[in-house]
Amino acid sequence: MTEIRYAIVCASAESGESDRIVTLFGPDCGKVRVVVKGARKPKSRLAGSTRPFCEGRFYLERGRGLQILTGAEIARSHKKILAAPPQLALGSLLLEILGRSHWPEDLWTPVFRLSVNALALASESRENAPLRKIACVVWAKLLKLSGEYPDAATCAKCGEPVYKGAAYFDRDLERVHHDVCAPVTASGKP
Repeated sequence: MTEIRYAIVCASAESGESDRIVTLFGPDCGKVRVVVKGARKPKSRLAGSTRPFCEGRFYLERGRGLQILTGAEIARSHKKILAAPPQLALGSLLLEILGRSHWPEDLWTPVFRLSVNALALASESRENAPLRKIACVVWAKLLKLSGEYPDAATCAKCGEPVYKGAAYFDRDLERVHHDVCAPVTASGKP
């Protein structure tokens, strides 16, 4: 029975003489590793769809171990990312995070949407400044989704809300302090 999964290719590695193992990440399947038989042969019809950054529908069959990719319809290749080093760095890091992280099922859809939107923005960006903003927003949203987002609304020491004025970020506690509550360093400064 064929399963159809909408996903993005996060990673691709050689396997045997002509096969390739591909890591997919999708909103309804999370992270899935599949084998693509003959993908490295010169006349393979699946060679192009097994490259990182390819997004689309993937047709999977049951295999003995890994599922087998039997077909693909690519919706977006995000190929502009490959042409510029800053975009490639951002996109590669994002795919690395997707391929190495284990997201709970309820986060598959928001993580996938965030990633695909970030890749689309990065591929259209022509300057480094917007790329930095995209990267900061993506990392903050991924941290928030993972539950590791630092609390920047309340003081770590007194628990009062931090609205205005000087506030200091404590890297050890990953929390914010008021200027009067901030721990004092050896130099006498918070």
